[in-house]
Amino acid sequence: MAGKGVGLTKRGGVWWLEKLIDGRRVRESTGTGDLAEAKRYLAFRLNEIRRVTIYGERPLRSFEQAAARYLRENADKRSLDRDDQALRLAMPHLGHQELGDIHYGKLQTFADARLANGVSKSTVNRDMAAVKQVLKAAARWFHENGQPWLTAVPEVPRYKLRCTATEERAITWDEQRRLSQALPAYLATMTLFAVNTGARRGEVLELRWGWEVQNHSAFLIPPQFHKTGASIGSRLLVCNSVAWAVIEEARGRHAEFVFTHHSKPVRTFYGRAWKQARSHAGLSRVRVHDLRHTFATRLEAAGVSRSDVAEMLGHATSSVTRRYIAPDISRLLHEAEKVVAMRHEPVLRIVG
Repeated sequence: MAGKGVGLTKRGGVWWLEKLIDGRRVRESTGTGDLAEAKRYLAFRLNEIRRVTIYGERPLRSFEQAAARYLRENADKRSLDRDDQALRLAMPHLGHQELGDIHYGKLQTFADARLANGVSKSTVNRDMAAVKQVLKAAARWFHENGQPWLTAVPEVPRYKLRCTATEERAITWDEQRRLSQALPAYLATMTLFAVNTGARRGEVLELRWGWEVQNHSAFLIPPQFHKTGASIGSRLLVCNSVAWAVIEEARGRHAEFVFTHHSKPVRTFYGRAWKQARSHAGLSRVRVHDLRHTFATRLEAAGVSRSDVAEMLGHATSSVTRRYIAPDISRLLHEAEKVVAMRHEPVLRIVG
């Protein structure tokens, strides 16, 4: 290979520096697939390492260099695209700055510029979180002479967000129909399941075939996959006939996950497609969580006891870990089926 003799090895389309320099093994990515550029990087690093080790010079690193290394080393991070976007926006303000010269005031200048562009405080907080990740990583990296890239991580601006409680609401049968018609088929199926089981958003996304309860239309969700796992242990999710029809339709499409799209597990429920569909249906304030509240409201309207409603919703009503037996499951399935019988009722009262 063209670069191998000079200490460069190509892996995955990128040239890596692998060389013994003045008794020190150096192994790092050059960040490029171009051999000429990789050789220039190699020459730069050779010169830099010798200046540091022989003459004791203190290496200087810019925020741009730190950001580039952070992105290289976290190439498999799921949210890397979001980090990359934030760091690109930070470059005009921080890119040329030496790491040790970055302080709260300079970070605040970047935050102020983002607010001036009309973005929300929560978006600025996400941008600043990416910047902080780079600075924290730089504090963990060391030069060849043992000095850290950054001696201390500066405080990063973060805005307090006002938490506004959104009132829960139950949707009517007509609203449910309009929403389902506006949604893509895979989301409409998940919506129908959620409104007939009271499953939380994460429970729907994570639902797996290995959790099925044998001989019953139900799933037993392990503690680590639902909100109240620490209090109740495994959570029983019962399925009335409508919800179970959804399950049967999905059976065989994926070896592990119940809800899929293009043969892959669905990872987002409350995303752009949902929000566009609810707007098209004239239901701009409806959230996925309202499907859960709708199920609870319909159960109570059908005369199901509050204790059974709490059981079906997986509320942490007791500190005792539950052990479900067949009669319990059968009773809850019978109660859940009452919602199916009232499908044509036009408007439901909202239960507080």
